[in-house]
Amino acid sequence: MPHETLETFEAPEGLSEVTFATRVDVGCPYREEGRDEYEVTICYGPRALCAAAGSLEEFVKGYEHSTVSGEELATRIAERLGEALDPRHLRVELRLLNAPFELTACVERPNGTGDDREDATLRGRGRAPV
Repeated sequence: MPHETLETFEAPEGLSEVTFATRVDVGCPYREEGRDEYEVTICYGPRALCAAAGSLEEFVKGYEHSTVSGEELATRIAERLGEALDPRHLRVELRLLNAPFELTACVERPNGTGDDREDATLRGRGRAPV
């Protein structure tokens, strides 16, 4: 479970965008004992607050004990960050690294809030469980 708090600081005047990238390893809900490694890229336009990079790293790494699909994880991260930071815009992208196919899950919130579900997009290429 991710950390319940996110360290923030006042966004410097004129800052238009922040991009943060890290990796996270989570349990795969579709394979027994399987783990999925994702590259996580978070891009947001700060309104009043920025997330401290170390705290954002801990937040993302907090999901490592979860069993969750990349699509669901991208959505969870976007919802929590949208609520915590209230950014002007927010994009969370997860790219699967350890599979023989490509999969990218992307959630975009043009207004940054967690209430823009109709604006969320998920893209992927690969095989889905049937």
